[in-house]
Formats: sequence, C-alpha cells, structure tokens
Amino acid sequence: MNSKIFTKISSKNLPLIFVTAMRFESRALLDVFNFKIILKQGRLRLYQLRNFQVFILQVGMGVRAGEEEIKEQIRSLKPALLINYGICGALDPALNSMEMFIIDKVCAAGEPSILINEQIPKDLISISKAFPNSSLLTVNKSVLNVKKRQNIFHESGCALTDMEAYYIAGSARELSITLIILKLISDQADENTAIHITKNLQQLKRTLRESLIRLINFL
Repeated sequence: MNSKIFTKISSKNLPLIFVTAMRFESRALLDVFNFKIILKQGRLRLYQLRNFQVFILQVGMGVRAGEEEIKEQIRSLKPALLINYGICGALDPALNSMEMFIIDKVCAAGEPSILINEQIPKDLISISKAFPNSSLLTVNKSVLNVKKRQNIFHESGCALTDMEAYYIAGSARELSITLIILKLISDQADENTAIHITKNLQQLKRTLRESLIRLINFL
C-alpha cells in the first residue's frame, strides 16, 4: 500500500505515534506500509515509517508496570499526536464483535475518569464524530467470564474494556499531547474470548487497518 496517504497529514499533527499493545495490532499497519524497527527495549518495540515522522510504539499488554518507561519513550519523540488503537472486549451485552469506537471516556478502578474528547483540538473534533463514541474501562486482568463481565459493567458503567488505554491516556495528559483512542470489539469478554480472537484474527487486523486509513484522512 502506498505511503503517500501519510503526506496528507497536517504538519501540526506530526510527529505522530500510533500506540499498540500487541504485535498483531501493530501489523495492521506494518504489513502494508514501509515501517522499520528502530528500537527493541524489553517488551517495547518502536517502528518508524521510512521518510516520515510517523511511528508505531508497541508497549505490550497491561502497561501499568512499564508506564514510566513508556512515558519516557513518548517524551523523547516529542509527538504532536498519539493514536492508541487496538482491540477490546465488550462489557455491554448489546454490543457486537467488529464494532469500532472512538473512546470519549476512559476509566480505571479507584482512579478519576479521563475525558478524552475534552483534550482534542477543534480542528480534529470531527474525528470524534467519524465513529460512534463509547466509554472504556482499563483493567489489570482480562475479563474472561460472563458473571465477572456483568458485575464490572454494572459497577463501572463502561461499555468496553482493555488493559492499556487508561495509562496511555494518563501519560498523554501529563505530557500535554493530544490523544485519540480507537478501539475495535474483538470479543464478548467471556470464556470464549481466546477462541474468538484467534478465529477472527485476520478480519480484526483488516478492520483495524481500514478504520485507521479512514482516520488518517481526517488528519
């Protein structure tokens, strides 16, 4: 796929860092654009798009333990914009796999909520309207059974769940960097999660890629 799509990005949104948790999420872009790896540090992987100030920072699942390391890496690149994208589980039983959302509020147990859209500049606010908006709860352990999912949904009021976004949002807020969070439902946060993700891996990756290209056109 031609990297010229990135030439359309406004200079005020560069450098741009895409932040992912897992390798297959990163591959949504790595498989079709000319990224090269420029850093391996513990579980961190940093890729750069050749001839562009566009990066993918792959941080691993459950980033809280490495939050400071991730923050330092982001600080060193001095990005104008972070885009955290990847998969998530559905806490709300009314939601279905392959639905894509822009996250407007991210939460974590015992922590104050972070309102993402309040930090998006006016010239990028149309992005928040390009996809449905939803709330997301970051947890320390994957939600893998129905009863736990039901309890967390009723306690938190959040529709989606992941293991990274809250801490990425906290770093972005501390560093005064604009953040967009794009999440694709991969599973129903139940006993069949692993099977469902494995079965649909290629479709998940393809849907992430298509949605990211759509989002890039707003930049």
